[in-house]
Amino acid sequence: MRLPVCFTCGAAPLDTAFGLLGARRCAITALLAALVWLCGGCALPGSGVGATAPADATGESLLGVDKQKKPRDYIVPVFVIDLVRGPMEAYLSTVGNLYPVSQQVIAPEISGVIAFASAWKEGDFVAAGTLLAELDNEEISFAVRDAKLKLSADESQLGPALAKLDKAKSDLDFFKRQYERGAVSKDELERRELAVIDAESAVTAARNAIAAAKSALEKAELRAKKSKLFAPFDGQLVNKEFLATQRTSQEVEPLTRKEGQLVQPGEALFGIFNDKIMRVEVDVSGKDIGKVRPGQRALVHVYAQDGIDTVGRVADISTSVDPTSRAFKVQVHVDNSERRLSRGMFARCDLVVEERADALAIPREVTQMRNNRLVVFVVDDDGIARERAVELGIENRTHAEVTSGLLEGERLIVRGAETLKDGTPVKASKLDETLSSQPGQTVSQRS
Repeated sequence: MRLPVCFTCGAAPLDTAFGLLGARRCAITALLAALVWLCGGCALPGSGVGATAPADATGESLLGVDKQKKPRDYIVPVFVIDLVRGPMEAYLSTVGNLYPVSQQVIAPEISGVIAFASAWKEGDFVAAGTLLAELDNEEISFAVRDAKLKLSADESQLGPALAKLDKAKSDLDFFKRQYERGAVSKDELERRELAVIDAESAVTAARNAIAAAKSALEKAELRAKKSKLFAPFDGQLVNKEFLATQRTSQEVEPLTRKEGQLVQPGEALFGIFNDKIMRVEVDVSGKDIGKVRPGQRALVHVYAQDGIDTVGRVADISTSVDPTSRAFKVQVHVDNSERRLSRGMFARCDLVVEERADALAIPREVTQMRNNRLVVFVVDDDGIARERAVELGIENRTHAEVTSGLLEGERLIVRGAETLKDGTPVKASKLDETLSSQPGQTVSQRS
């Protein structure tokens, strides 16, 4: 009698010599069948009746999840600004230090013992023409006295000389009448004529002597005037070291330290300055000096704690090259009525050499060189980045004028364009206004 066959594999477990093996194989086959029934035959939770099983390596379904997904395009985030027209400037940038236009060292032109008109202190304000100090010089005093005496003596000689001339002329007229009547000889008449000539010469000599004496007195008085030191303009008194380009000593001495001492011509006593108008002395190279003209506007940024921006004018241009810097010196004058600027401050000076009233300007950093072309990227209405070849006009430190390749109103990509290609989908966001700058802003706002 045959034993029943296995309902899973169709084999009789005891049909062969290896009955036990057959039984184990049947058990394993049954277990696998149950697993297939549980996982494949039943719907996964939430999958619905028609849920599709995932594919295995051969593309077949596995556990009801589809492993083949359609690739999604990556959209690049970028920042844009709207292109607008406005004023733009091209300038030469250079740096220099601020100094008062009016500053001078007070020094005598002659020697003498000095006496100060007051106990001057650092920072004292004096008006123009104020007597600062006086030199006692006996030689000058004697010279003035002698010149006055000489002038007085020469002037006293003029009166008698004029009287002699009048007498000689009167005698000549008398002898002429007598000569015409035959009462005197010709020789006598000629002697009277010579007397008039001599008298005229004496008058001329007296007048020349007086003129010479006046000139000598004026020179003596001029030297005497030099013995008095006056303030050349309204300003503040300072120690002489304050005005030195390179200080030789950090010690600040009293302004009147020389009181009662002998001082020599040219010896610096102290200084005076007026900082109402400041100057910035800058260097301009030989290739650029032709662009600079007197009266030209200059944008000045002073590197103070909070930064100071102001406008100056080109006041002076040197006509020769500085032997040290091999550049031309240019002076820019800046108004300092509010006294915000101090001597010695460091400043950047942008000399405006060219201006555009209606320029389409872009930030310089957005341009890229690709395939020997200067390009930028804009975003079209469909959110696609488009490459544009551009040509530039005037430039400054931050912006460049676009003469062709862009139109007003287009959205220019200013951040995130480094890896873009023409036709790349992008997500455009407006760049925050505090991070962007327009071509018409001042130089400090564009820095």
